Amino acid sequence: MLEKAAKDNPNALAMNLKIVKPNGKPFFKKRSHLIDRAKWIGRGWPVENSWVNVLSYAALFIRTQAFNAVGGWDENLFLYHEEDDLCFRVKELGVDLLFVHKATVQHIRGASSPPSKAGSHFKGWHMGRSRVYTTKEHNRPFPLSAPFFALILQICSPLSIISSRKRNKNWSYLKGVISTRNTK
Repeated sequence: MLEKAAKDNPNALAMNLKIVKPNGKPFFKKRSHLIDRAKWIGRGWPVENSWVNVLSYAALFIRTQAFNAVGGWDENLFLYHEEDDLCFRVKELGVDLLFVHKATVQHIRGASSPPSKAGSHFKGWHMGRSRVYTTKEHNRPFPLSAPFFALILQICSPLSIISSRKRNKNWSYLKGVISTRNTK
């Protein structure tokens, strides 16, 4: 199905297939801090093949010429927001990102590392740093204040109050954001 969609849509240089979580619910990237809110997509999957504004790294298909044309992965991004950055650069080529509805893959989300304070620290720091880096890199507004606002919402979450792992991740996110203060 994915190969057929690629042949049928030569202007689609990057694609996602339908990603299914273990519970059968959709895993679909609907938004990114790099695109305007008006271009965010609603809940669930599109009901057919659709042009979208961002793709998930969980099951990403990208044509070699597009990957090479945008310079591949940004080596300054180790973890988080790397697919947002790549999709944003591919779209700058004036081409489309395609969601392929009939092709499906099951994704076991969050299983790459076990929950731990050390893992939360590592993930939180990279999440904060990458968020600010990509925002600055693509000249989006509020590169520092938007992540701080998102952090405040996370800190106010009841889950953050009762989970030491979540608190640790939030503190590390803040450190990741702060680490970017004197960059570009």
